[in-house]
Amino acid sequence: MARCYDGGMDRKKPARQAAPGPERVRAWIHSVLNPLIEGLEQEIALLAHGEFGWRAGGRFSELIPVLEQRVGYDQQPNLEDFAAENPEFRAAFAKHDELLHSAESAATAIFERLAGDPAFKALVDQSYQRYLAGGTDPLAANLRRDWLPAHAAELLINDTRVLPTYHVLSAFWAGARKDLEAWTRDGDRRVLEARLTSLRRNDESLASRLRGKRRDLAARYDVPWAPVAGGARA
Repeated sequence: MARCYDGGMDRKKPARQAAPGPERVRAWIHSVLNPLIEGLEQEIALLAHGEFGWRAGGRFSELIPVLEQRVGYDQQPNLEDFAAENPEFRAAFAKHDELLHSAESAATAIFERLAGDPAFKALVDQSYQRYLAGGTDPLAANLRRDWLPAHAAELLINDTRVLPTYHVLSAFWAGARKDLEAWTRDGDRRVLEARLTSLRRNDESLASRLRGKRRDLAARYDVPWAPVAGGARA
């Protein structure tokens, strides 16, 4: 089942006699807008450095969640309330998740092509044989030959250049990467990069809109941008 924001989107906005008051706006700013803005800023920084964190096991990014997961579980009602009162953001939240799923699908397509290609598997095995012939890596005994193609494909998708020395694949990948990386320099890779760029640009636009909304609400209702130390109210 696809992960996607649906907070309040299928619910009718209840009739209200009065505009939101400072308490509700305080909840929106502190428990919804702040974590969403912080989360989007983290995503922008990750994507700007080529960090996507796609994992073959689940076919999704472990670094970039759907937006509603940026808001604490116990604060989900406040997210639904904010979306109901500010419907202009519903489509924006859904668009983020759609772009994320699109990038994940592009990564999955690359993985399935590589993992199912006998020639790619043969090249991985050749790199493995050269790695064993070196005979200097104490971690060699921990490598399983049968899962190397899948791990190599995942590393290529994430454009991993170097692994930390304690990683079981560190020495193997140092020698194998240059032999294998050409396999993703094709149309599939360009599709993934284009979709990640679209996600980053959307994050930048959405983060800017959310910062503007926070600024406007804080000024209109005289609510601080963050909780005041000691629980004092502004």
